[in-house]
Amino acid sequence: KIHAQLGSELRDVRDWCLASVPNCSCKDPLLAEPRFEREGWMEAHQLNQLLMRNFSDNHRQPDVVFLGDSITEEWNGRHHGNKTIHLNQTHAVFQDYFQKRHGAQFEGLALGIAGDKTRNLLW
Repeated sequence: KIHAQLGSELRDVRDWCLASVPNCSCKDPLLAEPRFEREGWMEAHQLNQLLMRNFSDNHRQPDVVFLGDSITEEWNGRHHGNKTIHLNQTHAVFQDYFQKRHGAQFEGLALGIAGDKTRNLLW
């Protein structure tokens, strides 16, 4: 169970807004939610699934899996699911530190999609 500083369970929190705002519309971050409304999100999600399958198909086991947003996605040289030339060096650095076939000590898998929040990662 996830506990807040005061010891209560997070699912008991009534108001997720950080400020005292009447009629808060902040969503519960513990409820899983996809981002189908953003163009390209499902394609980026499917690319992450492909990365996982490739690991498995090549009998590779990750020592660490990074889940995140654009920063994590960019470690794969992608942004919004698209390969981006200006991220080639970022991808190379990730490979140097987290792909054993490039001499890294650890095998890592970066699964990120730009703009994702906790709710999207849980989905």
